[in-house]
Amino acid sequence: MTTMKNKLTKSLLGVAVLSMIFTSCSESFLEKEPTSFLTPEQLAEISKLNPGALKSSISGLYSLTFENPSEDDRDDVDFGQKALDINTDLMSGDMAMKGESYNWFADASRLQIYRTTQYRNYKIWRYQYRLIKNTNLIFEILGGDQVLPTKAELLPYYGQAKAMRAYSYFQLVNMYGQQYTKDPNDLAVPVYLADTKGLGPQLTVADVYALIEADLLQAIDALDGFTRTNKNEINQDVAKGMLAYVYLQMGNNAEAARLSGEVIANSKFPMLVKADVSTTGFNNWSSPNWMWAIDLTVDNSPALPTFWGHVDKFTYSYAWAGDAKIIDSDLYASIPPTDARKNWFDADGLPIWKFYDAKREIGANKTWDNDEVYMRIEEMYLINAEALARDNRLPEAKTSFKVFLNQRDETVAAQVDAMTEAVFLAAVEYNWRVEMWGEGRSLLTMKRFNSTHTRGANHLSGMAGVVVTADDPRLIFEIPQAEILNNPNVKL
Repeated sequence: MTTMKNKLTKSLLGVAVLSMIFTSCSESFLEKEPTSFLTPEQLAEISKLNPGALKSSISGLYSLTFENPSEDDRDDVDFGQKALDINTDLMSGDMAMKGESYNWFADASRLQIYRTTQYRNYKIWRYQYRLIKNTNLIFEILGGDQVLPTKAELLPYYGQAKAMRAYSYFQLVNMYGQQYTKDPNDLAVPVYLADTKGLGPQLTVADVYALIEADLLQAIDALDGFTRTNKNEINQDVAKGMLAYVYLQMGNNAEAARLSGEVIANSKFPMLVKADVSTTGFNNWSSPNWMWAIDLTVDNSPALPTFWGHVDKFTYSYAWAGDAKIIDSDLYASIPPTDARKNWFDADGLPIWKFYDAKREIGANKTWDNDEVYMRIEEMYLINAEALARDNRLPEAKTSFKVFLNQRDETVAAQVDAMTEAVFLAAVEYNWRVEMWGEGRSLLTMKRFNSTHTRGANHLSGMAGVVVTADDPRLIFEIPQAEILNNPNVKL
């Protein structure tokens, strides 16, 4: 009998994994349960026989963050999280396109992607709700999103699913809604919880943030003591980092400072030191400062449509072929020669030392297997310094910031003690823009600091010199037309 159960478990496990990977949303996000896949009840039964089925389901969830899911047509900007990072950095203007021979990402660079009828607007929407749908399926397997598993070995799955759902809603509410600190009562996005059927209600920014906060608090508790097998997985430090960023966006600076400080004090992730700034290449998930990352391999890489294909001239893909992503010329000019990060970019703005294939042969990498970073410790230092300053704890903020700056620009670090609060916050903003360039933080930084960006001379024709304010309506995505037509709960 045991042998038969094991065989059944092994035969169905692959199907279970596929259901997690390929379950997708319809135009209104939720679709009928695929008849060719297992039901949540069947998956739950499998999990009783083999808890490894849940681990496989979680792995399938993470795979959605880097896969190219375009089944109907080729779309080389539809590859999950890093595609979103490129889009938002282009929208802020801190990233520019060197050319548009292939036209991928040009709509973001030209501030056209926000429109309700824009195809890639919908692709971003679909990506996030696919993640949410699959987290909700995991909750159904576990007994519900508000039912804490009684078995200790199931808690890490519950915690990871909670964190991923929060992560998705955080991105959605910030792309398709007003900033929390500007108008928390603005209608934002539909919300779907454990029940994956029906049409979700459209909630306010404040209500979506409340869900995000609750999910992450539960994730942090559930992940206490969890030791992950690799950095693909979310552990408690990553969940705390997520919540610190959420609190920063909410203006809850005391909590943002506390959580980011806890992650820093944990000392599991040493910051990238100045001597290594121009030698690591941000290409290896084992980098000690990387907190959450994806290990891309020849087997799981989506090939041409990858982050690396679009940003790295040493990779055989679009950056090499002419559609390079470069740093805004004015932002690059603002980097002093004493800053080690000046070497990240060449004179044309190409990130030749930040993101680069280790072999460093132009156009030679045809394996597309360089890794992708989602969170690193340097971000925690920036959150910590900003939050402490905004919480009227400037001396503590300066102490934290100097630890960071001493590994980037010791000349500026020596000036920190004499900075006023305004000068200090301006320095923090600048470091967000340079340190996290290409990592998808630029747009929210622009909005949080209420900044105005004037595009440099190296942007696409018609965009050079364009002035964009933080409240420009083109920086908020309209809800896709397909969702408006199919979900009567959505109001404009």
